[in-house]
Amino acid sequence: MNGTEPVRVALLLPLSASAKGIREVAKSLQQAAELALFDQGNNTILLVPKDTGGTASGAALAAQEAINQGAELILGPLFASSVQAVAPIARQYDVSVVAFSTDSNVAGNGVYLLSFMPENEVDAVTRYAADKGLRSFAALYPYGAYGDRVSTAFNQSIMKYGGLMMQSEYYDREPSAMFEPVKRLTDYNGRIAALEMEKRRLREQGDEASMAALKRLEDSQAWGGVDFEAVLLPEEGNLLRSLAPLLPYYDVDPRQVKFLGTGLWDNPEIMREPSLVGGWFAAPSPESREVFAVSYEQTFGAKPPRIASLAYDGVMLAATLSDNPRGQRFRQPDITNPNGFFGIDGLFRFFPDGRNERGLSIIEVTSTGFEVIQPAPQSFMSESGS
Repeated sequence: MNGTEPVRVALLLPLSASAKGIREVAKSLQQAAELALFDQGNNTILLVPKDTGGTASGAALAAQEAINQGAELILGPLFASSVQAVAPIARQYDVSVVAFSTDSNVAGNGVYLLSFMPENEVDAVTRYAADKGLRSFAALYPYGAYGDRVSTAFNQSIMKYGGLMMQSEYYDREPSAMFEPVKRLTDYNGRIAALEMEKRRLREQGDEASMAALKRLEDSQAWGGVDFEAVLLPEEGNLLRSLAPLLPYYDVDPRQVKFLGTGLWDNPEIMREPSLVGGWFAAPSPESREVFAVSYEQTFGAKPPRIASLAYDGVMLAATLSDNPRGQRFRQPDITNPNGFFGIDGLFRFFPDGRNERGLSIIEVTSTGFEVIQPAPQSFMSESGS
């Protein structure tokens, strides 16, 4: 660093957490942060990694140690409970925290969430669907905090863009528990009864035209269609691939009803489920992320998990804001610049309450890959009121 005083940036991660999966994610976040340092080429940033152990008390201790060592900004921690433990310590020393948690309850008062927020994704895909003329919506939500957040966001977005919420159901995240909620959502029993009534009516009429119509109904499962034009499925992985085909099973044609998703769909594995082909979801633009993934794999010999880019963008943000003198870096007016910042995951900005907004692409699932059908915005200038 040629004798210059470094800008110390702490990186709080659960490197020694009890669960192997968490340790692996933490390691990938640290490696992505290191990669950003090399790519950025800013010789004044000194990364100070600290192990939280995956606990709130460990996070609090790590934050205090980092601040004692001169950290001016904290990146991380990963878990909401750890962020809660770190926040009052950081505030005491006027140190901002850019955390990786998705829990908006821990945001604010100097804590900014760099994570992927489902509210952004839901709003973007709903707006796109409304722009394409879809007005009636339904949804299947998993029980839990994520499902509740998505439900609130979806209802607000539907109202904002002039749509109607026709029906929603919650389900337990077990494949065997998904059948009944989907059956209720599609009014399958009512439509079966309606089909039997129509068949009975045609038989009673008995004329040639009625008999021909009756014959055409032989392979029908139910009478009529559902009362929604699009259905939101905020699920991921194998559970999504269990949930989605239940809609065609209960006589909902994906060619007539648009399947919508959140960023949880951002996994090429979902292309293996035919019922999802043609579906839309909102996510960061894949092009720049692919460049990051290739660079990461070449450097560390493994593919990065989806979350790794957050640490990369956190370091790039720190480098961008590090030019000011000590004591004037990483202040709220700088972090909440309404023009935002660009990272591996595209355009993003922070609000004073700690939440973030991202410029998201709309992506269509095809049988051969993901296709960007609406590119991510390059500025927030046209996003007034968002």
